[in-house]
Amino acid sequence: MPLPWRWRTTWNIAVERYAPLLADADLLRSQAGGGMIPSLDPTVSYNLSRAHQTSLRQLLHVGHLCAGAGVHPIERLLSQGFLTGTNATLSWNSNFSLSNSLTNNFNPSVNSYLDLKVTQHLLQGFGLAVNRRNIRIAQNGRKVSDLAFKAQVITTVATVMNMYWTW
Repeated sequence: MPLPWRWRTTWNIAVERYAPLLADADLLRSQAGGGMIPSLDPTVSYNLSRAHQTSLRQLLHVGHLCAGAGVHPIERLLSQGFLTGTNATLSWNSNFSLSNSLTNNFNPSVNSYLDLKVTQHLLQGFGLAVNRRNIRIAQNGRKVSDLAFKAQVITTVATVMNMYWTW
């Protein structure tokens, strides 16, 4: 037994109502760099590790039996992609080391460096037009889903009016 006409049209409108929302989600994904272009959302990472090493040895000239060393490397990273295809990465690395050796003149010691890396591919994915294509496609998809929803509502209203005047 087929569904009554009222239910079918109501369900059609209800289903078409979600198409613009899905198109909005697709547009946001494209603006965030989903697809072939680099990620346009900034990425932040933080890595911390710890290591300790102890070695037993006889240091005759000092009389020290045990030498131990601790190392704590830390890495902080910030990365950002741009519509031109450029990718910039800023990293700050530091290495803290501590030793109980009596001959170590710099104890504790910290070695740090700051690194800025900018990458621009000259031929692959260069330019705004190439990297904005997914965003333009998603914007067009949003317009199409809006028009499809409007067409469904217009069709439903026209059918209801025709049924009203033909009865």
